[in-house]
Amino acid sequence: MATSLTFAIPVNWSSNRTYEVNMIVFVGKKAYTALKDVPTGIEISNTDYWSETGVPYVDLSSIRAKLNELEQDIIGMESDIDGLDTRINTNSGNIATLTTNLQTVTTNLANAVETMNNIMISLYTPYPTQNNGGN
Repeated sequence: MATSLTFAIPVNWSSNRTYEVNMIVFVGKKAYTALKDVPTGIEISNTDYWSETGVPYVDLSSIRAKLNELEQDIIGMESDIDGLDTRINTNSGNIATLTTNLQTVTTNLANAVETMNNIMISLYTPYPTQNNGGN
């Protein structure tokens, strides 16, 4: 039956600690896997207990630094989004006002066109002449 590999906590090996089978530890940039339960005092070079493995060294401090950078980027993006949201809300209000103003102007223009048409009709409508009963 296969047993899954686990990383020791802390991951750095110490001869003063015990380790369970299949635990992975690091010594410098090399990884080792416990072949069986390891009592205290067993050196990492003891191949009865330890096998150098192909697990890559993981520099957790550089990962933490990168995560911190990403977190700052996200905070900056959230701030940018909040600013855009404020601008969108302001512009939405401005657009609503402009729409109302445009409707008013359109109504006024339609009334002005109707008035101009009425004036034009009155200017070009001949005055009725009296018919005096003759030709």
